[in-house]
Amino acid sequence: MIWAAGTARAGYKFKINEAVKGEIGFWTQAWYQYAENASDGNGDGVLDTDVNDFMIRRAYFSISGEATPYLGFFTHIAADRIGQDNLDDSSLGLGSGVAFRDIWITLKPSDMLNVQVGRMYIPFTRNYGTTSTKALLTTDLDWTQGGIRGNIFYPSKVGRDDGVTFWGNLMAGKFQYRFMVGEGVENPTQNPDDNLRFAGRVSFNLFDPETGWFNQGTYLGKKQILALGLGADTQELEFGAGTDDYFAWTADIHYDQPYSNGGP
Repeated sequence: MIWAAGTARAGYKFKINEAVKGEIGFWTQAWYQYAENASDGNGDGVLDTDVNDFMIRRAYFSISGEATPYLGFFTHIAADRIGQDNLDDSSLGLGSGVAFRDIWITLKPSDMLNVQVGRMYIPFTRNYGTTSTKALLTTDLDWTQGGIRGNIFYPSKVGRDDGVTFWGNLMAGKFQYRFMVGEGVENPTQNPDDNLRFAGRVSFNLFDPETGWFNQGTYLGKKQILALGLGADTQELEFGAGTDDYFAWTADIHYDQPYSNGGP
């Protein structure tokens, strides 16, 4: 696969008073992509036809901020893969249309406890779930995480779910926990009893702490990061042979070393 990408960003920060502040941002990325054997040309179920795609890979509009020191909000309106061959799911902002990809409010009684309610990343993996794609210094996510022409390997609404997440920082910010109760798979065939999903993640930073919801792929020399992470995701579902438990887990290590000249 061969692609080229151009990216444009714009943003505006505002502050009404010491308590009320926020940021409005826009980010877009345009692609040309050639993909070998990416389409079924004759309808026989075999991917045997090359495709040439010009597309808007991402177009994101976001509003974030704080209404009070104890109440935050985030809204992310997205359109993804506009113009990609054989893709159209406007309800999720894929192929055509726009969608509320993320939308939540956060109650922040302390740094040790945040209560986040709405649609948000599932707290499962670092690569997709705690790191914004705006912060990755690569063209796209790994194909197993929904990049290129792949799919995310766990049930999700483009990496997100609707629910409530409890998260916070301990040990001077070096240890972070996240626990979500979400809707998960809502298909009446797989989830006739409307069982809830439970997902969680813990991470420990040996050097500089990461205390926010969105971590970065690199801090461009501003932080030294060695983060160890572990995540789990489960829901009681049916897979055609009776009731079973869906369960997945991940483990990851992230290292970001600044050089003496301040470069990444």
